Amino acid sequence: MEGIRFGFLGRILYLQFFLRLESKKHNVILGALPRANILLDGGCAYGQHSKGFEEKTSCLIGLDIVKSDLLEYRKRFGNRTSCILASLDCLPLKPNSIDACVLQDSLEHTNNPLNVLSQIKSAIKPNGTLVVTVPNWYNRFLNVNPSNVKTHRHFSSSLGWKKLFRKAGFYRCDVSCIAFPILDTHFLSRNFHLFGICVMLKAHKTDRQSYKKKKSCAKKHLGKFY
Repeated sequence: MEGIRFGFLGRILYLQFFLRLESKKHNVILGALPRANILLDGGCAYGQHSKGFEEKTSCLIGLDIVKSDLLEYRKRFGNRTSCILASLDCLPLKPNSIDACVLQDSLEHTNNPLNVLSQIKSAIKPNGTLVVTVPNWYNRFLNVNPSNVKTHRHFSSSLGWKKLFRKAGFYRCDVSCIAFPILDTHFLSRNFHLFGICVMLKAHKTDRQSYKKKKSCAKKHLGKFY
């Protein structure tokens, strides 16, 4: 099943749904991003969903495979912006060279998400932050344009994505879901990720020993670790 086909009115309604979703998602991502000296915006396209990122950092780096998009990205965000023409599947970044990274709906387009996450983990400095949004597992059935499904190479549940992050070495990873923009499903999406329209993962680079030590300490004092 490639996707659901809608008529003209259905497409208009879906467009309104999509725009409200993107607005909500953008606000959630901005709230999750910490202040960072160097912030990588991976799979940035032409910056249509990156407004406000420049206020979170003194050096914003846009990375994408389309040169014309990067030129537009540079125009949008000015002199504090650097651009890298490259694929997420083969990051040209040195180890411990960035403070934070954001991937907005781009990880599912890569050839090997595990390889991408491993490369980003190497590039991020200790205690650095990675914020990622990906479609929830059932999004493959909700796409208005079936051709878009073909570019989404990977679908998974929130649990599946979290396991992938741990496999890449991100032992400290918080998972949440962004609620549907029309229905009031905040409680459901927060407690039952199945009800979220997309998944957000916020991970921190830490070694396994430090993670276990912090987890043990939190359990001892709080009874539950988040």
